[in-house]
Amino acid sequence: MDLGANEWATFRKVTLPLIAPAILAATLLCFAISIDDFVVTYFNAGSSTTFPLFVWGAARVGAPPQVNVIGTAIFGVAVIGMAANVLIQAIRQTGPDLNTEKLIDNLETMRNIDLGLGTALTFGRAEHQASHKIWGTAIDESGKYTPLELD
Repeated sequence: MDLGANEWATFRKVTLPLIAPAILAATLLCFAISIDDFVVTYFNAGSSTTFPLFVWGAARVGAPPQVNVIGTAIFGVAVIGMAANVLIQAIRQTGPDLNTEKLIDNLETMRNIDLGLGTALTFGRAEHQASHKIWGTAIDESGKYTPLELD
């Protein structure tokens, strides 16, 4: 290989960091689709018990506490991911001279952060909540969730 690196070192130091975001995105997409698409999972699972089949089987008998734990863990990972995204953006804006005061100043002056929630988040020195929007839902007659616009 070029510059004295063998194939494994080239893969580990060049190729893998370039394809790592795609591998992570594909993994998350496969996980989301496997949870969402129960019918396909049910017919293609074979003898193994996948997560959707475990939840389906548990719901038929009664939901065990493990289902609540897994749901809470998925929610916790999402919240931690959003908080990490805000922190990473603040660290990038702080620049190479990172210290506590500059980081707090950047966190308190962040404007129009889009986390995919449908509304931009804005922080301020006296405003640490970022959003006052409330997302409401209601269940209609057919049992489907419908979003409510709450002001």
